Amino acid sequence: MEKFKAFVPYIIIMAIAYYIVPFIPNIFTSVKESFGLNLLVSLIIPLACLILAFVFGIKNGMSFVYIFIMLILYIPQVVYYKSTSVAIVGFIYIIFTFIGMYTGANLGKTIKSRGKKDDKN
Repeated sequence: MEKFKAFVPYIIIMAIAYYIVPFIPNIFTSVKESFGLNLLVSLIIPLACLILAFVFGIKNGMSFVYIFIMLILYIPQVVYYKSTSVAIVGFIYIIFTFIGMYTGANLGKTIKSRGKKDDKN
């Protein structure tokens, strides 16, 4: 149960990114240039996947459970839209999540090992 508590803030933020961010263009219909707004929305979700996985990787190391949870969190969109393009986008989000977690876990290991070296000196 204690390990699951480490996932909760990331799950909440990604749920917001997956389910609320796509509705931003519908909320701000008065914006003249909708292309810029749609582009921003298209960049928010992959960046959120990358950054959150990076931070999680630094703090907790590599965890395939986190990647699996992010996949499960995205599946309702694939079911709702019934489109292969939505499934492909979800796969791309999982790749961003993996890359972020991998680099974060490696950086976290480096930081921890350097901290141990500094303690010995």
